[in-house]
Amino acid sequence: MYQTVEAVVKNGIIQPIEAIEYEENTRFLLVRLTPIPASFNDEARRKKLADCFYQLAQSAAFSDIKDPVAWQKEVREDKPLFGRD
Repeated sequence: MYQTVEAVVKNGIIQPIEAIEYEENTRFLLVRLTPIPASFNDEARRKKLADCFYQLAQSAAFSDIKDPVAWQKEVREDKPLFGRD
């Protein structure tokens, strides 16, 4: 089961706001945030974003998802929709 974790970045470390519960045999995803200097122009930002997407694709992070549509429905079941509580 996938879950959304709220966190803060403190001293360069992502710290969850609340304790995270997870099942045995859970796969973890490491998220690394790298600030992009304001001096980056649009072309540099596009290249950086493309590089990030390429690395994500190469990691096969979501390769265990056989049916993306079913996965999206499952993930969205637990989330209240904004303005529709």
